[in-house]
Amino acid sequence: MAGTSLKKIAAEAGVSVTVVSLVLNNKATEARIAKDTQQRILAIAKRENYVPNRLASALKSKHTKILAIVVPFTPVGFFVELIYHIEQYAITKGYQAMVINTFNDEKKEQESLSLYRSGLFDGMFIASLNKTSSRMGVYQAMEKASFPFVFVDRYAEGIKADIISSDHFKASYDMTTKMIGTGKQNILLLNRSGQAVNSTAKLREDGYIAAMKDHTLEPWIQSFILTSGESEHDTNLAEVLKSLPQKPEAIFLHSGFYMPHLIKAYGESSFRESKSEFMTVDNFSFTQDLIVQKNLLEHVVGHFLITVQDIRQIAKIACDTLLAHIEDKDGSAEHKTIHVPTYSFWG
Repeated sequence: MAGTSLKKIAAEAGVSVTVVSLVLNNKATEARIAKDTQQRILAIAKRENYVPNRLASALKSKHTKILAIVVPFTPVGFFVELIYHIEQYAITKGYQAMVINTFNDEKKEQESLSLYRSGLFDGMFIASLNKTSSRMGVYQAMEKASFPFVFVDRYAEGIKADIISSDHFKASYDMTTKMIGTGKQNILLLNRSGQAVNSTAKLREDGYIAAMKDHTLEPWIQSFILTSGESEHDTNLAEVLKSLPQKPEAIFLHSGFYMPHLIKAYGESSFRESKSEFMTVDNFSFTQDLIVQKNLLEHVVGHFLITVQDIRQIAKIACDTLLAHIEDKDGSAEHKTIHVPTYSFWG
C-alpha cells in the first residue's frame, strides 16, 4: 500500500481518523484509547511503512523541527566538523538539520538566507561571508519577522543576533605572543585575498597586528589568491614566497585549511634549508603528494604552533541558543556573544 494515509489505516482498523492520529502522535493515553486498539493501529502502520506527513503537521503546529545550517564549507576543515556536531546534537533535541553551502558566493548566500520566508525551517545557523554584509536587508527582515537565527564562527556587524564563536582576536594575539616569546621577531602573516572579508579573518589579523605592535615589532602581511577557483583551491603561494624580500622567521597562516599548500610552496622556496616556524588555526590534512615527499614534511613537523577550536562545544552551545530562541514565545531572550575557549600546542 504505497503512500499509506491516516484514512486508509483508520478504515482497516475500524476506527476514526482522529483516533489513528492520536495513537500515532503518542496521545492515546490522554485520550483513553483502549490498548488493543492502539496495538492494532500501530501494527497496521508498521506493516504498511507509514511515514507521517511532516509538512502537514508543520502547517498545524507552525514548527517543522528542521534547522538550516547556512555556511561556506569545503570538503575538509572547520565547517565540515561543525556541521557534523550540529546535526548530531540537534537530533538529540528532536530536530533535523539541512545544510546549505554558500560556496563563498554572495548571490548564493542571499538566496539561502531568503529561504527563511519559505516556512521550511524553524531557525538558522549562519556563518556570514561578510563582516559588513551586503545582505543587511535580509537580516533586518529576519529580525522584523522574529525569525530565530544565530551566527556561528562568523557574523555580520550591526545585526542583533547571538554569536557563538572562538575568540579569534585573542587566539591570534596569544599565538603571536608565544612565537615572539621564542625569540622570533620577523613574523609574516599570510591571508587569502580575492574574497569578502569575513569577521573571523579580520579578527585574526587584528590580533596578530596588536601582538606585534605591543612588542614594538612591525606587522608584515602578505596575501595569496586561489588560482583555480573554489573547487580546486590551488594557490599562488609559491609565487608569494618567491617574491618575499627576506626569509621570515615564522609564518602565520590565517587558516589551517591552506597549510598543505603552504608547506609544498615552502619546500620549493629559496630559503627552505633554513627552517621557519609555522603558526595556524585549526587542524589540517596532508595531501597525498606531501605524504610521498617526506622531505617536505620535515619543514613542518616539530616546527609549528597550532591553535585548535572546540568545535563540538561551539555546535552544542549554538544549538541550545537557537532552540532557546525558537521556544521563546515572547521574544524576551537577550542576544549575546559567547566565546568558546581554544587551546594551542607545539607540534
